[in-house]
Amino acid sequence: MKQSIFYIFFAATLLLCFLTSCKKINHEDLNQVWVEHSYENRIVTYKSQPNFEKNKGGTIFKKNGVFISKQNASDCGTPPIHYTIETGRWKFISDSTVDVKHKYWGGDAHSVIKIIKLTPDELKIKFIVSER
Repeated sequence: MKQSIFYIFFAATLLLCFLTSCKKINHEDLNQVWVEHSYENRIVTYKSQPNFEKNKGGTIFKKNGVFISKQNASDCGTPPIHYTIETGRWKFISDSTVDVKHKYWGGDAHSVIKIIKLTPDELKIKFIVSER
């Protein structure tokens, strides 16, 4: 009997931990200007800003599905980097996964992005698929 109560308590605790850790993403937080902040362990961190910064890349996810990317204008990553603005389309394919198609200096790009963290001030993503 004691063992049964222990297993029920243990299962209930696991369920509670699972339910509280599955925090839904507020999709509205994505619709703003994001400026590149850091890249570590294949995770890109962006910070929310009112506008793009002069010497940094960035991204805007507009509510109407328009995607705007401030990105390197060439294949050369040696400073000084020259930036260009390209547009495309984006859509959610799951609660935390985004499909993005846009132009870049070499043609068309397609990415599938996993949102790791999204708050009003910070966006952390990992590229699952990146085709150029």
